[in-house]
Amino acid sequence: MLKEDKLYQLWFFRSESEKNPLYIMNYDLKFSENFEIKRYLIGRKLQIKDKDIFFILITNYKVKNVYAPNKQILYFSKKEYSKKLEKDARKYMENSVYANLIETKFIENETNYKIKKFIEFLRIKN
Repeated sequence: MLKEDKLYQLWFFRSESEKNPLYIMNYDLKFSENFEIKRYLIGRKLQIKDKDIFFILITNYKVKNVYAPNKQILYFSKKEYSKKLEKDARKYMENSVYANLIETKFIENETNYKIKKFIEFLRIKN
């Protein structure tokens, strides 16, 4: 079920099998001579051992055929981070087609405003 949240200007997808919805947000635009191409942030909040972990996927500029994500990032809080927690999160994400391409970052070190805003939204909404 895909719904739009006009207040936050994003969409969210809730699957019956997943308890946390998947949120989709406009990330940026690339203008060419004839048209504009959008990229999106797709993310969800994961709960592993009572710790909040945020999984964010950044799509490519190709809108019609997205073969692979541009980036997949697991965001941890510096206070809660441990190698064991990262290992458990990666194990949880093992079913992802591109699981070997997942990066690990700290929320506190993120400099991109849109990604920080998206993580804050995920933290509050879930």
